[in-house]
Amino acid sequence: MQLPDHRGSATSITEYIKQPGLPKLVQQFLHYQLSSKSHGSDSEVCSDALPPFSSKISLHTSATSIFFAPSDPCGTHGLRREQIRATWCWRGGPSRQDTVLVDIGNGGNITLPMSGYTIAWVLIFFSFKYAGETFPIALVWWYMLSDDAGRDEATGMWLVE
Repeated sequence: MQLPDHRGSATSITEYIKQPGLPKLVQQFLHYQLSSKSHGSDSEVCSDALPPFSSKISLHTSATSIFFAPSDPCGTHGLRREQIRATWCWRGGPSRQDTVLVDIGNGGNITLPMSGYTIAWVLIFFSFKYAGETFPIALVWWYMLSDDAGRDEATGMWLVE
């Protein structure tokens, strides 16, 4: 199912992506972004304290990531550019949602599993305006390290669920 245009209300997009909790997630995100005293989990905030949200949402099919990859000297001194896709109809066929490596704030800390990174699957990219400011957002499905929290013996890759 595709929206007739790539703009719609939060309600129509929630039906489109089958994520009924999207409006509340957006409100929690706004609360976190707008509150200088935001502590702890936004899921603990009372619904009445969340900012109202009724703005139009624009869907985007991709985003560009530019990053430094010292192990790959291609590009300008190791700089790389990747297109990350999240589209529900890829070249007339099924959907394509890319998987990404996310720095969770502790990148490079070798004492942590996966050195402070985690893996996410991008469901959609969208943006909206609120109080005159544009917010670009990615709704992701977070993967967690498996209970074994180790690496696959054959590939050496981390096991996630």
